[in-house]
Amino acid sequence: MDKTPKYSRNKLHELSMMCMYQFLVNLKVGDKPDLKHIIESTLRQPLNETDPLVRNVMVATVNNFGNIINYLSSKLVNDWDFERLNIINQAILMLGYVEIVHLKIPKPVAINVCVKLAQKFSDDEAYKMINGILDTIEG
Repeated sequence: MDKTPKYSRNKLHELSMMCMYQFLVNLKVGDKPDLKHIIESTLRQPLNETDPLVRNVMVATVNNFGNIINYLSSKLVNDWDFERLNIINQAILMLGYVEIVHLKIPKPVAINVCVKLAQKFSDDEAYKMINGILDTIEG
């Protein structure tokens, strides 16, 4: 019998963003991110029982981290550095980029997911910035 909890797609995107957040926190404090530990501690289940969406998001993030940051940094206005954004906004932007570019999720779907995450977890105006940046991505 399959023990994998069944989450809605929206919940899976949220859990992916939470893993992304933890990954970024680990980097910020100088720890080497351990994907297995991040995913298992965030979802509270073994990696082999984790939904493929979460695993695929995190693997694509690690494998393409430099390119993701470079692209997103190039889209910030007024020479802002990606590091100046709060970590939750960084995580949401990275999730959107990975979903559009690497997982080939339709751009309108990925943007909608990320806007909803920003409205739920970030400040009142962040969703506008996230929408604008993600809209520049060519999938």
